[in-house]
Amino acid sequence: MITLDELEDVIDVVLANYNGEPHTGLGGRTPLEAMQFLLDKGEGLLRSLPVSQRSTLCLLQEAAVVPVCGNVRRSVRPHVNFAYSRYSSRLLSGMTGLIGQKLRIYYNVKDIRNVRAFLMNGEELGTLTAARPWCLTPHSLRTRQEIHKLIRQGKLRVREGEDPVGAWFAWKQKQARTHSADAASLARALSDRAMAHSALANPSEAVDVPLAAHSSNVPTTTVSSGSGFPAPVLTKIFTY
Repeated sequence: MITLDELEDVIDVVLANYNGEPHTGLGGRTPLEAMQFLLDKGEGLLRSLPVSQRSTLCLLQEAAVVPVCGNVRRSVRPHVNFAYSRYSSRLLSGMTGLIGQKLRIYYNVKDIRNVRAFLMNGEELGTLTAARPWCLTPHSLRTRQEIHKLIRQGKLRVREGEDPVGAWFAWKQKQARTHSADAASLARALSDRAMAHSALANPSEAVDVPLAAHSSNVPTTTVSSGSGFPAPVLTKIFTY
């Protein structure tokens, strides 16, 4: 028997070996060397995508439909719940007219600190950021799910205000000394963290905006791109 994670690791190794071996059909070059050769010459059908757009390919990301939660009377700002955490932005936090409606979010399973949100009619709301402390350290969906599972089982304790991902890494490092499964899990997490450097993130948190200041100006069904709402906060690239 082989697990799905082990199968993914085997496929990664097979593809890496194939792309690193010389091929007679490529003039003795490896597939990677042949690709680099075409890129250097500026010929062929290979086109590179600007770094700033590489995390915006929603068709290549996972998607989920989530409701907008919030309560004006209780001063709970609009947000969405996903993978055990709240997600919001400066823009969404003032749109009380969207409470109860659904959004489609796209996320990178290798780094779920941020998601991109769209109305069901396709209009974009921009980047939503996970509430603290889940917005601090890059981590995958699988890692967050495992963290919550370990907390429920009483195996992992996270103090208030502590970074749960950092606590998980420390716990995994201790377990990896005697458990091969934990060592493999830690290696995958480190690999996911290394791959997260290309993802765009919005480091800003939602601003405490009084709900009444926006509720009367927000439509109840759709949001026009030409409305008076502020544009989504610019994102920047983090490297690790």
